[in-house]
Amino acid sequence: MNIQQEILEKFIKAVKMDSTAKVTECILTFGDDGLSLKALTSATAVFMSGVLNKSNFEAYENIGDIAVRDLGELYDVVKRFDKKEKLKLANQDPFLVIEANKVFKIKTVNKETITSLPALPNIDGTNVLKLTTDQLDDFIQDLNAVKAESFIVSVQPKKVIFYAKELHECISTFNGDMLNDEMKIKFGKPLISALSGIKGELTITFVKSDYPIKIHYKTEQMNIVFIVAPMASEE
Repeated sequence: MNIQQEILEKFIKAVKMDSTAKVTECILTFGDDGLSLKALTSATAVFMSGVLNKSNFEAYENIGDIAVRDLGELYDVVKRFDKKEKLKLANQDPFLVIEANKVFKIKTVNKETITSLPALPNIDGTNVLKLTTDQLDDFIQDLNAVKAESFIVSVQPKKVIFYAKELHECISTFNGDMLNDEMKIKFGKPLISALSGIKGELTITFVKSDYPIKIHYKTEQMNIVFIVAPMASEE
């Protein structure tokens, strides 16, 4: 089966995350809907579930599960091809073979050695904010400017306030008609890391639970959900 390099690179970049929330060992599942994977980062900070739709592939094959030892390494290999090239993917145990004008054979691992994931938390709620990654990136730049390691998300009727109060302070306010309840949640770098590889519109749901924020990123090509834990202490 074949897929354009640019599409595969974009998907892996979106789901691999980085820094404090990066995905290493994981199982790539080529199933009925396309290429999917789920991951739980270290310290159970971020749950991630992503699907690259079947329609992105030519001559798609349901080749089942392929376990890789480091998603970042796979990303580096995919980047070695030109964005306009069509990549041929094949499961030739014990390798995932990627081929175009050159050939890479990625050594796979026994999927039984990868820790089973707990069920994805059920995060459904009525407190919803539509936000772009550019808006969040702007706030992240503010955090960097004041050298903040954490920040507070204060959900209020019709608005959400993102702010940091450490040595210096920064505040950004985002309005939303679908925000009703009040809650205050403290987050750290894992939330920022989870969103490092995506660009576009986000649907953010806030709930009062152990995992209080769900971030949904959906395009014609892919569908990705991040569920993020707060920091241990809350303001």
